[in-house]
Amino acid sequence: MEERFGALLLNPYYISATEVDKEKIRQIYTVLKTLDPWIREDRAIRLALDSLPFYTSNLGNLRDRCAQIIVLSANQSRLTRNIERRKSLTVGDQSNISIIEELPNAILDNSTVKEEEEVKQQKSSEKVEKMATYDLSLYKILPVYNGESSFINFYEQFKDAMEFAADDGEGEIRSVPERKQIMLLKGKLGEKVLERLRTIDQGSSLTQMTEYLKECYAKYEVSKEKLRIRINRMKREDFKNYDEYINELFKLCEQYHMKEDKETRNKLIIADIVCKHDVQTQRAVENCGIKCPDDLVDFLKIREKRDEKADRGMKTKRCYSCNKMGHVKAECEEVKPRVTGETSVNKKEDVVCYACQGKGHYASECNAKDKGSDKIARVRHVRQVRTVRKSPMKRYDHGQMNAKEKCNNDLVINVKLSKRYKKGERMCMVKGLVDTGSTVTIISKKEAEYLGYEEKGYKDEEGSFVLANGSKWVTEGKMMLDILIEDVKISNEVVIVREEEICADGKYSMIIGSDTLMAGDANINFATREVTIMGRLVEVESNKNVQNKEVVNRISVVRRMEKTCDVKHEKEGKDWCGHKCVVKEDKSPVHCESSRGRVFKMKENLDVLDEEGERWKIYSKKRYKVRGKPLIRSIKKVRLLASEEGGYVERNLKNF
Repeated sequence: MEERFGALLLNPYYISATEVDKEKIRQIYTVLKTLDPWIREDRAIRLALDSLPFYTSNLGNLRDRCAQIIVLSANQSRLTRNIERRKSLTVGDQSNISIIEELPNAILDNSTVKEEEEVKQQKSSEKVEKMATYDLSLYKILPVYNGESSFINFYEQFKDAMEFAADDGEGEIRSVPERKQIMLLKGKLGEKVLERLRTIDQGSSLTQMTEYLKECYAKYEVSKEKLRIRINRMKREDFKNYDEYINELFKLCEQYHMKEDKETRNKLIIADIVCKHDVQTQRAVENCGIKCPDDLVDFLKIREKRDEKADRGMKTKRCYSCNKMGHVKAECEEVKPRVTGETSVNKKEDVVCYACQGKGHYASECNAKDKGSDKIARVRHVRQVRTVRKSPMKRYDHGQMNAKEKCNNDLVINVKLSKRYKKGERMCMVKGLVDTGSTVTIISKKEAEYLGYEEKGYKDEEGSFVLANGSKWVTEGKMMLDILIEDVKISNEVVIVREEEICADGKYSMIIGSDTLMAGDANINFATREVTIMGRLVEVESNKNVQNKEVVNRISVVRRMEKTCDVKHEKEGKDWCGHKCVVKEDKSPVHCESSRGRVFKMKENLDVLDEEGERWKIYSKKRYKVRGKPLIRSIKKVRLLASEEGGYVERNLKNF
C-alpha cells in the first residue's frame, strides 16, 4: 500500500482526515490514475483531496465525475497559461493554483455534463447503426431445429447465415461476435434441444455447444438395424463406470426412437433401457411408475450408487482352504498345483494306467490283461462308485433328459393371430412354442386355412427345410400374418406345415422362430422361465398345467353353404359335397354342444368313410327339403378314431 500511495500518505491534509475520508480519497486517487496514467503525481493528489465533496459510492458515477474534473483541470491550466502571457511580468506564477482555491465551493458546470451526455449518445447511436448493418435476412428464414435430423446439416446452414450477415462496410469485414452468435443459435433451437443443451455449463463457448449437439444428434443416416445391433451388444463391462454406460445407452435409444411422438418415444426408451437390466431392477421401475426417460436414468444412477456402497460394506472375502482373507478358494495359490521346470505334463512316467493303476504306461499297453482277470476284477472292485443321496435342489446340468423333462422345459405362450381382408378380419388364439433355434415362424395348416389360406394361390411357395436332427419338413406354403403377443403387434411371414409335424399331442400348434423374436425385441431367461416382448412380461404356461392329454381345438362359426347338397343314402360310390363317400344312415337323435355353449338337437347322424379311409361323423343342425331336394344349412364334421376298447372315439372338431 505504501508503494501505491507513497506521496499521498505523506500529505498533511490526508493525515489529518478520518479513516472514512482516507478510504474515499484513496478511491478517487486510484480512479484518476486509471483514467489518465500520464497525470502528474502532485496534481493527482491535489485533485483527489479537492474532489472529496463530490465522492459517490457508485463506481460508474465516480468515474464520470473524475473524468469531468480532469477535463476542467486541463481547461483551467490552458486558461491560466493564456492569462499569464497577456499579463505583465509583475503577476506571479499562478499555474499551480488549485481549482478549488481559485473557485471555492465550485460546482460542476451543467453545460459540460450535457456535452458529455451528447457524446455518449452519439457513441451509442453509432453502435446501434453498426448492429443494424448486419444483414439477418438469411438467418430469419432458417427453420427451427427440433432434433429430428442431423445437427451437422443445420449448423452448416447457420454458419452460412452468419457469414452472409457479416458487415463488409468501410473496406473491413466485421463478423458477428461469438456471444451474439450463441444467442442467435439458441433462438433457432426447439424446446427439446434446449432442454438437452441446459445440461452443459452455461459459460460454454460456441464450439463446445456445437460439438455437444453433434454428439447428441448425430447423422440420422445410420439405419435403425445398426442402432438396434449396437443397443443389443452393449455391455456394462465395456465402460469405465455405470454413468458412461447408461448415458450411452440412453443416447442410442433416443436416436432409435427419434421419429416417434413424445409419449410413445418415452415408453419405448424406458422399455429398451429396462430390458438391459436384471429382473429386480425391472420390478423396481414398474413399482415406481416412472414415465420420463430422464427420471429413469437418475433413478438407475442412484440405485447403482446404493448398490456400490452395499458392496463396500460387505466383509472381505475369505479362502476356505487356507483360511486367509483377500481371495477365494479358486484363486488360492496353495491349492493350485505347483509346476516346476523339472516336471512335465507329457512325461510318460506320470501316466496312470486305468486297468492296473500302475504308472508309466497306458491301459492299451497294459500287460495285466494277459496275466488274468483276477487283478483287474480286484481293482474294479476297489474303484467302485459311491452312491450319494439325491439332492432335492433343482438341477441345471446339461445331462440327458427323458421326454417328459424335455416337454416340461418347453416355453409355451398364448399368441393371437389375425389376418385382414377387404370384407373384414379373421382372428384366432393359439399356443406357440418359443424356439430360438428356428429361423422361421411355423403354424399348422389347419390354423392357416381358418385364417383364409388358399392352397391354390400358394402352390409356388411349396418347399422344404431341414431340421436340427437332419429330417425334412415339407412346407405347404407361406402367408403374411399379424402376430399379437401381449399387445405387441408383429407383421411377419409364416411357414405352413401339417399339424402332426409340429406337435403330435396337440400341446401347441405354432412355433415362434427367431425372426419373430428379434422383431419383437424378445428377452428370454430360461433359468427363471421369463419371456419379455418389448419390455412386457409374457405369461408362460406353467409346468403343472402341462399334461399329455388330447386337446380339442376351437369350434369356430359354422359356414353357410350357398349351393344345395344332395345327400343320397346309398352304400357306395355317391357324391356328397364333392367327395366320394360311403354313407350309412342313422336317424337316432344326437345332442351336441356348440362353441357358444348352447345345446341343440341334431336332426340326423351320418357316418362317412372318405377315399383315404378316414371315418367322419357328420352332424346337420337344420335339415329340410326344397323342391323335393334336402338342403343342409349348417353342418359339422367330426373325425372318428378307433379306440382300444372297440368302436370309435370323436377326436377333433373341424369345419367343413
